[in-house]
Amino acid sequence: EFRRVLFRSVTAKTIEIREASSVTCSGTARDSQALYKVLDQLRAAPDVTDVQVDTVRGKSPLQFSFNFHFGERTQP
Repeated sequence: EFRRVLFRSVTAKTIEIREASSVTCSGTARDSQALYKVLDQLRAAPDVTDVQVDTVRGKSPLQFSFNFHFGERTQP
């Protein structure tokens, strides 16, 4: 399901991985509903934390940038 939604309406133009767990993604989406559906699926994915939207511009298509952490959750 995630892959199908991603390929039909949301396109990642760049994906940057820093320090093996910090991920930044930017690209375009058909509309805000499509983007937020992908973000909701990311938030529900195991090992994904701290999903934060940096920018959203335009309407259709819109440009976006968001970041998240990937990997096992660390315990304090």
